[in-house]
Amino acid sequence: MPVRFIYARKESVHVSEKKKKQKQKKQPAKDIRALCYRCQNDYILAGYKLILISKIRQPCFRCEWFGFTFEVIDKENKIC
Repeated sequence: MPVRFIYARKESVHVSEKKKKQKQKKQPAKDIRALCYRCQNDYILAGYKLILISKIRQPCFRCEWFGFTFEVIDKENKIC
């Protein structure tokens, strides 16, 4: 009887490791950009969702003005 219990436990651990690997593969890469106030409004009007990551001023990737760092979430992946 104890052999069956140990064997069943190893299988359950193995299955949970497979699930962890599948979760890691499904997560898309984060789109992180520095956006100034004007470009930030352009993204919002286009339907993107922005999440503030850092309040350290960095040059905007579009117009080189200084802005904050945001995570840009696509239109299809909107969280509502």
